[in-house]
Amino acid sequence: MTWINEILAAGEHGVIPGMVDALNFQMKNWAHWSNGLDINEDFKVEPAEEGFVKVSYGAFNMDKVKEEHATTIKEVLIDFESKITGRH
Repeated sequence: MTWINEILAAGEHGVIPGMVDALNFQMKNWAHWSNGLDINEDFKVEPAEEGFVKVSYGAFNMDKVKEEHATTIKEVLIDFESKITGRH
Protein backbone atom coordinates (compact mmCIF):
# COMPACT_ATOMS: atom_id res chain seq x y z
CA MET A 1 0.00 0.00 0.00
CA THR A 2 2.14 2.80 -1.30
CA TRP A 3 -0.43 5.47 -0.44
CA ILE A 4 -0.07 4.72 3.29
CA ASN A 5 3.70 5.10 3.11
CA GLU A 6 3.40 8.43 1.27
CA ILE A 7 0.86 9.82 3.72
CA LEU A 8 2.67 8.67 6.85
CA ALA A 9 6.05 9.82 5.51
CA ALA A 10 4.54 13.26 5.04
CA GLY A 11 3.52 13.31 8.73
CA GLU A 12 -0.20 13.15 7.97
CA HIS A 13 -1.04 10.87 10.88
CA GLY A 14 -4.67 12.02 11.31
CA VAL A 15 -5.73 10.33 8.09
CA ILE A 16 -5.67 6.71 9.26
CA PRO A 17 -7.71 7.17 12.48
CA GLY A 18 -10.19 9.37 10.58
CA MET A 19 -10.62 6.74 7.86
CA VAL A 20 -11.05 3.94 10.41
CA ASP A 21 -13.67 5.92 12.34
CA ALA A 22 -15.56 6.80 9.16
CA LEU A 23 -15.50 3.21 7.87
CA ASN A 24 -16.68 1.88 11.26
CA PHE A 25 -19.54 4.37 11.15
CA GLN A 26 -20.38 3.27 7.62
CA MET A 27 -20.43 -0.43 8.53
CA LYS A 28 -22.72 0.19 11.51
CA ASN A 29 -25.12 2.08 9.26
CA TRP A 30 -25.06 -0.55 6.53
CA ALA A 31 -25.69 -3.27 9.13
CA HIS A 32 -28.94 -1.47 9.97
CA TRP A 33 -29.85 -0.98 6.30
CA SER A 34 -29.07 2.73 6.45
CA ASN A 35 -27.15 4.43 3.65
CA GLY A 36 -24.65 6.18 5.89
CA LEU A 37 -22.34 8.74 4.32
CA ASP A 38 -22.25 9.58 0.62
CA ILE A 39 -18.66 9.96 -0.61
CA ASN A 40 -19.72 12.44 -3.29
CA GLU A 41 -21.55 14.70 -0.84
CA ASP A 42 -19.89 14.09 2.52
CA PHE A 43 -16.19 14.01 1.57
CA LYS A 44 -14.94 17.57 2.05
CA VAL A 45 -11.67 19.22 1.15
CA GLU A 46 -11.16 22.75 2.44
CA PRO A 47 -8.19 25.07 1.98
CA ALA A 48 -5.62 25.25 4.77
CA GLU A 49 -2.13 26.70 4.77
CA GLU A 50 -0.28 26.84 1.47
CA GLY A 51 0.04 23.42 -0.16
CA PHE A 52 -2.28 21.78 2.40
CA VAL A 53 -6.00 21.10 2.73
CA LYS A 54 -8.28 19.96 5.55
CA VAL A 55 -9.99 16.67 4.76
CA SER A 56 -13.13 15.29 6.39
CA TYR A 57 -15.72 12.64 5.63
CA GLY A 58 -18.96 13.52 7.32
CA ALA A 59 -18.13 14.32 10.96
CA PHE A 60 -14.79 12.48 10.72
CA ASN A 61 -11.80 14.78 10.53
CA MET A 62 -8.69 13.54 8.76
CA ASP A 63 -6.60 16.58 9.65
CA LYS A 64 -4.45 18.58 7.25
CA VAL A 65 -2.81 16.78 4.36
CA LYS A 66 -0.78 17.77 1.32
CA GLU A 67 -3.16 18.95 -1.37
CA GLU A 68 -2.13 16.16 -3.75
CA HIS A 69 -3.05 13.48 -1.17
CA ALA A 70 -6.74 14.48 -0.93
CA THR A 71 -7.71 12.69 -4.15
CA THR A 72 -5.82 9.57 -3.08
CA ILE A 73 -7.63 9.53 0.27
CA LYS A 74 -11.01 9.77 -1.47
CA GLU A 75 -10.08 6.97 -3.90
CA VAL A 76 -8.97 4.74 -1.01
CA LEU A 77 -12.25 5.32 0.83
CA ILE A 78 -14.20 4.48 -2.32
CA ASP A 79 -12.12 1.31 -2.77
CA PHE A 80 -12.59 0.17 0.84
CA GLU A 81 -16.32 0.89 0.77
CA SER A 82 -16.84 -0.98 -2.50
CA LYS A 83 -14.94 -3.98 -1.17
CA ILE A 84 -17.03 -4.01 2.01
CA THR A 85 -20.39 -3.59 0.27
CA GLY A 86 -19.67 -5.32 -3.02
CA ARG A 87 -20.96 -2.18 -4.79
CA HIS A 88 -18.75 -0.41 -7.32
